[in-house]
Amino acid sequence: PLSSPIYDVVFLSRNGEKAGRFKNIKVFEDLMSKANLSCKILDWHDWSKYVPKGVATPSYGDFNLPNFRIDAANRILSLGKIVLSDRMHAIILGMLMGKHVVALDNIYDKFKRLHDTFLSNYTSTELNLDFANSYEEAVEKIQKSIHNIV
Repeated sequence: PLSSPIYDVVFLSRNGEKAGRFKNIKVFEDLMSKANLSCKILDWHDWSKYVPKGVATPSYGDFNLPNFRIDAANRILSLGKIVLSDRMHAIILGMLMGKHVVALDNIYDKFKRLHDTFLSNYTSTELNLDFANSYEEAVEKIQKSIHNIV
């Protein structure tokens, strides 16, 4: 992580028609409020807002663009103590950053299948990873793990 967390949870969510079964963000916001947990909800499309001031954004084709975007993703995911996401790359990057991650899988179980293929030899504790099938289950898992995070 590039900075200390500001929120309990950063939720990197799909927006619009690709949101699948997790479209109603208001339900999640209400659950987080009732649990007295702070949260920042973003999409990858917000990445340019997390570029340090005065830094020029590389253009497409520039060999620095991938590193630039990874740095912006790191800044986004650093905002929360816990990463909640329905986006596979956010889940993987959050795990690589050592964050506790709660994965909301898409309707195709994309991340669950990736987990079962490549990560099934590791426990959830070793991976610092939980799966949730609903916002309610995600908030329960967040509440259980938030107190273990320093």
